Amino acid sequence: MKNSGLLTCLAAVIFLCACSKQDSSVEFATTAADAESMHMAANDGGIPLSEAGEAAMSQYKIVRKLADKGDFIQANQAARQLTEENPDFVGGWIMLGNTALSDPQFVQATTKATELSDKATAGERLWAQINMSFVTNDSEEGLRLGRELVDTYPDAPRAWLVYSGLLAAQNQHDDARAAGEKVVELAADQAFAYNNLGFSHLYNNPRDFDKAETYFNRAAELEPDEDNIRVNIGDVHRAKGDLEAARNDYSAALDLDPANAIAATKRGHVNSFLGNYDEARADYDTGIAAGQEGNKSYLANYRAFVNIHAGDNRAAVVELKGELVRLDTLDMPADQKVSSRDFLLMNIADICFNSKMLDDAASAVDELVASLVAAGSNSGDDNFARQQEITAAFWKGKLAARQGDYEEAQAQAEEFASLAAADTNPRKLERYHELLGLIALMQDDYQSAIAHYRQANLSTSSGTGDVKNIFMLATALEGVGRSDEADELMEKVADWNFNSVWFALLRNEAADGAT
Repeated sequence: MKNSGLLTCLAAVIFLCACSKQDSSVEFATTAADAESMHMAANDGGIPLSEAGEAAMSQYKIVRKLADKGDFIQANQAARQLTEENPDFVGGWIMLGNTALSDPQFVQATTKATELSDKATAGERLWAQINMSFVTNDSEEGLRLGRELVDTYPDAPRAWLVYSGLLAAQNQHDDARAAGEKVVELAADQAFAYNNLGFSHLYNNPRDFDKAETYFNRAAELEPDEDNIRVNIGDVHRAKGDLEAARNDYSAALDLDPANAIAATKRGHVNSFLGNYDEARADYDTGIAAGQEGNKSYLANYRAFVNIHAGDNRAAVVELKGELVRLDTLDMPADQKVSSRDFLLMNIADICFNSKMLDDAASAVDELVASLVAAGSNSGDDNFARQQEITAAFWKGKLAARQGDYEEAQAQAEEFASLAAADTNPRKLERYHELLGLIALMQDDYQSAIAHYRQANLSTSSGTGDVKNIFMLATALEGVGRSDEADELMEKVADWNFNSVWFALLRNEAADGAT
């Protein structure tokens, strides 16, 4: 789900959503003073917006404010309201896409924004075309359009922020940070500018946790009562291995807003790592109770991971299967329900792969593949349908490799490559090489596994990073006697301290392998 152009973009959105706070109720009304301050010229950080009336612009500013704070579920709800009330406002559709909570919602919003190009400003047209480059997985076109955006609006901090994100998506992190510094230069009094660079140094290589903390602290100086920034500082302390300090930071965020679902969830992560399993479950229960819509089931995955940290993988599968049943009872948009179900199924499959529960893994993958293909067919967008087929081939290949059917796994890998051939993205074959690396590793062909895993995604970036591939590369290196490099990579996995199904599965093994 995470490596095509579109889904890499959405993974980043999901990460930001996971960093957001969720109030138990949503209120979009503002005071008269707020409305007056938000009714500015029709632009977003210097990118001109088409005229849509005072009410629409006030609502747009609300969406933007929520998104910049990291409250993405609330921002998405406000964006849905904006597009329903102003269906011809291109900026509204762009914001709905930028806060999308599912793949189909992103495609729908982006398609609508491009269809309204005759009503758009030049800036909106460029922005919509940039978003469409994720649907087509054409990163070269996206970068070209991003460069055109900053050339057209060189004094617009939002343009430089968009460009910075495009560069980061292609692992061009030095250039992305240079663009991020331009955002700071143009918006020195805005916390989002510093948060952007903080995230870059926290997650992207070369990582610099001290710089990340400096940027987040500057954001906190600008917005001392913003609980989400306190969560970001907690993430830095977690990356540094200071788990107690991170737990205190998340508690401080909860002091500022007791309904911050992500602060509670991340405190649950820390308690999981520390072995405080009852406290971790209590934290997750708090976060799930405060969550909204798809976020409830999203967060429930991490509660199930407590079982993995405690050494009971089967209990985690049982809990995740229970969440699949509960998901059907939740009142939420259909596209978000599909996205939540797919995430649950992926985690179930990966746990079962690792635990050699292959019948359960096969059932999860079969259901996942059917869901992916159906979503693609129902989207009405050929590019999105193709991306779903690519992801389906990847999962079918993983299952075949784990079952020992290497001929079928190889066939699915070649199907992946054939479907991805139309993409203009230098990262389009990362999962292809991951699959070939797995096929080789399962057969103890360590040299081939090393060659392929070095071409897979070895990033630790939020949303797109994959510590599993780092672990697999280390295993292959150990297989050919290159223990020093293997130990270094194992240490990187063991010290990551950001929760995912594979981190939960591999953390202790990686720590043992690094000693």
